[in-house]
Amino acid sequence: MPSTQQSQPINNQATTTIDLPTLRLGQSGLAIRMLQRVLTCNGYYDQFLIDGIFGSRTDAAVKAFQQDHRLVADGIVGAKTWNELSKVSLEPGC
Repeated sequence: MPSTQQSQPINNQATTTIDLPTLRLGQSGLAIRMLQRVLTCNGYYDQFLIDGIFGSRTDAAVKAFQQDHRLVADGIVGAKTWNELSKVSLEPGC
């Protein structure tokens, strides 16, 4: 089944551009797992809840992250949210 997620390029200081999908409530898949992992490593999500489903807990975590990073807290992970997520480092072993 083809994905309905839109990709948005992220440019992070270097010359590397990564296309990441816009994520929102109700979606599922590998990109959601990746999002949940980054949120977990930064204290916004519980590692035992990583399931690849963008449900109410993921939505709340995204909104908290967005608010803490002075973004519009709409729960939609678009280019601006991905850009902020790319700035936070993943701890070794996380």
